[in-house]
Amino acid sequence: MSVENHYNKTGYVVTKAVASTNKYGESSFNESESAAFDCALQPQNGDYEITIQGKVKKVSHNLYCATSISVNAGDQIKVDDIRYRVLAVLDDGGRSHHYKILLEKVS
Repeated sequence: MSVENHYNKTGYVVTKAVASTNKYGESSFNESESAAFDCALQPQNGDYEITIQGKVKKVSHNLYCATSISVNAGDQIKVDDIRYRVLAVLDDGGRSHHYKILLEKVS
C-alpha cells in the first residue's frame, strides 16, 4: 500500500513576503496561500526535538505529502484551519517519492 492511500487531509502552504519597509527598517508582510494539496497529518509520538539556529524546537506533528509541493523550513502549513510552522522538510525514503515534514503547532 502506497503512502498516497493514507492522504486523508487537505493542506495549504502559507508563505510570507515583505510588502513594505518603513524608514525605521520595520517590515510589513503579505501572506499567500498555495493551492490545496492532499496530505496525511499525524501527531508526533513521544518527545522529539530538533535544534534550528541554536534554538530547540519540539516537533508536534508530522505531515506526509507529495514531493511536488513547494515548501521550505519557516513556511507555515494550514490543515483544518490550524497552522503549523515547518521545522524541516525531509525526503522520506530518499527517492523523491514523498516528503515527511516536521511541524510545530502555532495555532
